[in-house]
Amino acid sequence: MDPRIKNESNTKLLNRVFGMNNIVFKDGEIKVWGMACQFQTMRTLVILYDILLKRYGRETLDIWYYVAKAQARQGALLMYGKFGLKKNRESADMALSHGELVGMGKPTYIKFDMENKHFIIKYENNPFTKEFVNFKGMQKEAVDSWQRGAVAGSHEVLCNEEEMVAIETSCMVNGKPECIIECRPASKWDKDDHLVKSQFPGPFKEFDEIKGTKNLIK
Repeated sequence: MDPRIKNESNTKLLNRVFGMNNIVFKDGEIKVWGMACQFQTMRTLVILYDILLKRYGRETLDIWYYVAKAQARQGALLMYGKFGLKKNRESADMALSHGELVGMGKPTYIKFDMENKHFIIKYENNPFTKEFVNFKGMQKEAVDSWQRGAVAGSHEVLCNEEEMVAIETSCMVNGKPECIIECRPASKWDKDDHLVKSQFPGPFKEFDEIKGTKNLIK
């Protein structure tokens, strides 16, 4: 096991990130790994998502999906490229802990199959869906487009750039006890399945507004 990962707890991870100046507060600006950031309440994101969904419908899911995918790919490229971590279960667990660190819930693998490139992640706590239910009530459709994009992006890098697609098969906004996101190669999904069809992302080339991240998206 990589010594940078062994016995890594969230507290130790947080201390290490701050200790290495990966998170810097200066002159009213927050930078995480050199990138400017800003804290927002989860309610703000829920309102924004809801407005976009009502005005633009299905396209909203893809916009959130691809923006999150670019962000996750950037993080994964840093992990496996710049920092040289091995592409294995231990590193993937570490990547999940990074998501937990920034408030994306409490994810754990319930399936990790590198050979077949098939991964299933369970979120026992999901702040976005929790706030969505508090603010908007139960929904008929899953709402974790951002989480799905992030899962797809990080696993795409893990799987040596094969195009991966993540589908949410269980969501707390539908009254389920947990959120479950399944990730596998795009070619392995049954696109005739109703659930898959409702979430399968459209071609990235349709989104010229985020073409600057094209090198980060497959």
